[in-house]
Amino acid sequence: MKSIFIIFFFFSFSASASASQSILSKEDQGILKMGLVEPTEWIIGGALGTFVGFGLGHAVQGTYESSSAYIYTIGELVSLGLVVAGIPGAILKSVNKSDSEKQNFGLITIGAIAFAGFRFVEMVQVWFAPVSHNDRFEELKKQSAKRIKIRPTLWSSRQNKIIPGIGIQLAL
Repeated sequence: MKSIFIIFFFFSFSASASASQSILSKEDQGILKMGLVEPTEWIIGGALGTFVGFGLGHAVQGTYESSSAYIYTIGELVSLGLVVAGIPGAILKSVNKSDSEKQNFGLITIGAIAFAGFRFVEMVQVWFAPVSHNDRFEELKKQSAKRIKIRPTLWSSRQNKIIPGIGIQLAL
């Protein structure tokens, strides 16, 4: 009877320990997994995001997935594609000024405005997002350090018998 009680106790705490870990959102779990954005990553990523773009700054900082930087990569490529698609028609002026020439200038204008918009937002985010990311990381780190962690453990006795039990860890 005693061994059945210990095994039941072992499994009940095992379930509650895993439930406490699932309290964090996927975003918070990603922030804890990634860690801090170091100052060198922040500066080099900020410079790349400002001068090159296309999500490279976010990739250097390690925030490419979490900040949805793929939107900048795709958006800047598509808007640049619109500009490039409109250039040949604008350069090769036809003898009769048709609507196709106006469409080409429209493509160039829309592409240039979209590209400028993506670049501006990316430049702002690549410099300010790491600050909020690091603040959130520190907050989550403090919250998780104050928890009592109950973990299932196995002990080996002097008779080389494995005994299931419960380990309690209190982090202050």
